[in-house]
Amino acid sequence: MKVFRPVLHIVMFTFLTIISQVGGLEYVLIVYLSRLTRSRFKTRSQHIAFLTPVAMVVHAACVWVVIPHLAQALGREPLPISSQNIEAHAFHTVLLYRNYVNSGIESELNQITNAIQSECNNPNIKLVYLDACFPFFDGFPLLPHLSHNDGRKVDLAFLYSNDQGYIRGGVKNWLGYGVYENPLPGESNQPDKCAEAGFWQYSALSLVAFDHHPEYFTTASLNKSLVAQCTGNSRVQRIFLEPHLRERWNLSHPKIRYHGCHAVRHDDHIHLEFN
Repeated sequence: MKVFRPVLHIVMFTFLTIISQVGGLEYVLIVYLSRLTRSRFKTRSQHIAFLTPVAMVVHAACVWVVIPHLAQALGREPLPISSQNIEAHAFHTVLLYRNYVNSGIESELNQITNAIQSECNNPNIKLVYLDACFPFFDGFPLLPHLSHNDGRKVDLAFLYSNDQGYIRGGVKNWLGYGVYENPLPGESNQPDKCAEAGFWQYSALSLVAFDHHPEYFTTASLNKSLVAQCTGNSRVQRIFLEPHLRERWNLSHPKIRYHGCHAVRHDDHIHLEFN
């Protein structure tokens, strides 16, 4: 068992670093604390019972205090879990440090939300973000995304409604991705073209994502307003959206681009890039 322990530590460090950037460093700290305190406990179970809440406190301190302050000193800030205008689609986005953006982008998202609320005459409209970036270093990948590596990228959920009207903070599933607004007859069908060209990953998220709210649907007016207000924001540089949704929502701004078959579909979310 002692032979495999270093390998296990390396695997855990690598895994936590990949999924959260700084989780590997937290793991190193917990391992260090474990070795410091091991002799104080008679049994392994007692030691684990002590370390578990310690690890939770360390992680909470990093999530809420340490990492935000360090990131802000280096020019990035965390998007809020929930505010009047913005919220994370899931708590794990925050726990894994996937909610960081360059300074000032939160303010731009608030401006976009306020503009949508005014245009749609609905003060309850709220933006839900799915993923942003990690807190430190340009070039560190936020997997599985190809470009969320510089503090300038944010994925937004569509604005959903049901038969009673707009659903504040509504998302289709816990993942936030993979429930597509499929092309209708007569619309451009890029998913089929990419599949025929052999890009198997293009629609792959549908294999693991399930529609927990089939009663939710997108309305053209709300989501057209969302995209239009994003294009009108001076700091928004580029928007990725599937061609058939651009056609359906009658959008033609040059900031709205197609991302190519090498990525994944963008008819389950809106990808924003800021300058």
